[in-house]
Amino acid sequence: MTDDAAVSYPAHGGNLSWAEARFPAAPRPWLDLSTGINPWPYPLLPQDMADLHRLPDAALEAALCHAIAKRLGLDQPHRIVLAPGSESLIRLLPRLLPPDRVAILAPSYGGHAEAWALAGHQVMPSQNPLSEPAAVRVIVSPNNPDGRVFDMAAPPDGLLVLDRAFAPFAPAADNANIVSLYSFGKFFGLPGLRFGFAVASAAWAARLRDALGAWPVNALALHVACRAYGDDAWIAATGQHLATARQRLDELLARFGWHAAGGTDLFRLIADRRAPRLFRHLARHGILTRIFAYDSSWLRLGLPGADAEWQRLQAALEAYDD
Repeated sequence: MTDDAAVSYPAHGGNLSWAEARFPAAPRPWLDLSTGINPWPYPLLPQDMADLHRLPDAALEAALCHAIAKRLGLDQPHRIVLAPGSESLIRLLPRLLPPDRVAILAPSYGGHAEAWALAGHQVMPSQNPLSEPAAVRVIVSPNNPDGRVFDMAAPPDGLLVLDRAFAPFAPAADNANIVSLYSFGKFFGLPGLRFGFAVASAAWAARLRDALGAWPVNALALHVACRAYGDDAWIAATGQHLATARQRLDELLARFGWHAAGGTDLFRLIADRRAPRLFRHLARHGILTRIFAYDSSWLRLGLPGADAEWQRLQAALEAYDD
């Protein structure tokens, strides 16, 4: 594959099968930096596996809601809706409303626009959805992939869907017109558990629970998440560790002429016309990053984990030649 060849990029990060097929000569194993996931996951215990042998327990669901509420400073645990990943909530919400005008932050995580369009809504991409005349507004804050943060001090009328995937402990807005979506897997480094949650008004929480049905979250995820949200020491240490690693990645990129234009502590965004070439160069070295069909000058990199992964990325950057 040459640098001039057309590339059909994946719609999401983490698509290693696509990378393996596109770059069959790349060294294995692949280093996947295409997602914004903590490479140092929350520890699982041997006894956690026993949860796979039992159905989710209502008492454990309630305990998790209380643990989350305490972490977010929320005094109303009944406003929390547990779900099998925030993606399931992104897909579910549009189907609970009649078709209407929906203003969605753009560019941003593409799953939102796709979900609302599939449910028959009129999607209006906007750089500032709060200013648009719409029945629903959707904002990702911090935004993915540029890391922009939006001030939600004065939400508009109508429903505001606020995606907090990269602000896992941000306080939930105390407003009946806001549904906030949270991800567990990114900060805690366990996306395979498929757990997320919403914080909403009592009325919206009831609608979401009814739509999700019984046992929306598996027992293993309930148990691990309950322990994780109460683990003050691990959360504090991990927050500092991620901030340090983000700074290290910024410095490594800058050493070779690549400068972060935005992002969060879990990923960095390069805005450079050479991004497609860097994407392919890194892929040939078995390093998968995230490039975007709507703006090929953007390249997103997650954090390497082990020292060997940092050394591998450094060696690949050193080998890049314009």
